Amino acid sequence: MANSQLEDMQELLRKAKILPEIIEPEKSIFSIGGRGHWENPTTEILAFFCDNNAVHGLGDLVLKSLIQCLDTKDHDLDLSLNKTPEREVWTPSGKRIDLLLESEHWVLVLENKIFHVQNNPFKEYEDFIEKDNHCFKENKKMALFVVLSPDGKVTGASEKWKGISYESLIRSIKQHLSEYFINHPLNKWVILLREFILHLEGLLMSQSNTVENENIEFVLKNIDSIKELQDLKTLAINQWHESLRAQLESRMGNNIKINLQHWDGLPALRFSCESWIENDSDVVLFLSGNNNEHYIKYFALIDPRDEDIMKNTDDALFEDCSDAPWMEGMYRAYQCKYYTFNNVVDELHKKLKLLDNFFCKKTL
Repeated sequence: MANSQLEDMQELLRKAKILPEIIEPEKSIFSIGGRGHWENPTTEILAFFCDNNAVHGLGDLVLKSLIQCLDTKDHDLDLSLNKTPEREVWTPSGKRIDLLLESEHWVLVLENKIFHVQNNPFKEYEDFIEKDNHCFKENKKMALFVVLSPDGKVTGASEKWKGISYESLIRSIKQHLSEYFINHPLNKWVILLREFILHLEGLLMSQSNTVENENIEFVLKNIDSIKELQDLKTLAINQWHESLRAQLESRMGNNIKINLQHWDGLPALRFSCESWIENDSDVVLFLSGNNNEHYIKYFALIDPRDEDIMKNTDDALFEDCSDAPWMEGMYRAYQCKYYTFNNVVDELHKKLKLLDNFFCKKTL
């Protein structure tokens, strides 16, 4: 590779290292399935918890949290619903209101917007409640119109519509939930409500994650160079693997088998002697990439049920290790931390020799 290309790669790595870290939101049961970001499931769950007569037994906790995100004059509303929250309520023109909550004295129309542009027929929803709904007109109920969204903004609607942000709703639910904990034991519905809060927090983070956008922009802008860097990494690791094999064969006087794997996306260079017949024991150079801290691990195939064999194996193989030995299935495993590549061949040779001597004694 020409010096100019190498310098370009080094500059790319420098820029990548100063990118802000992406913090993954905590998973919830609603996000595991991959469809939790859809508006319908989120609204269904909100409707369930807003129903003060539902089996969750939390009463008006969530409904009160929702109402208290509105103007203070609405905070003293009677929170007893006279019917189950209605979903996908059809208007005369075939439009659908996301969620309709109704009590003896008020009606609340809620539109839940996660990703979509707010292009709902807001005026039609107002007319449906205030003019077309005879029950509403006869009882002269107060109408509340709400847009629930990550940022809490309302666009394209009259002043009758109030915005509630996910952050405000989350904060309000958390406050009332902490008060609930004082007098009530933990139950599955409280756990599910907490999961729902985590779900909303995840949606909020995905919508406002400028850090994530910065990383995406960097990758898209440099995708060709990143591909070149990945190809360079693959070629260099393969060549180094072969070079290490040649040097080890010279020292061991034995043919060396190699196998390249990746653990958590990072290279694990495996070495074993061809003379180890029907024996999958090997020595692994794992390039962990963790602050230049790498590992040499080596594995010996033994019978873990025989404590004497395990003790004899440790006596023979436990040398200069940074951690206590452990079992991985049928293999006794050992590990040494490694910080420099200056004498990597020496260290790999030592471990291969340890295993080779151990297996030779077993077959005598």
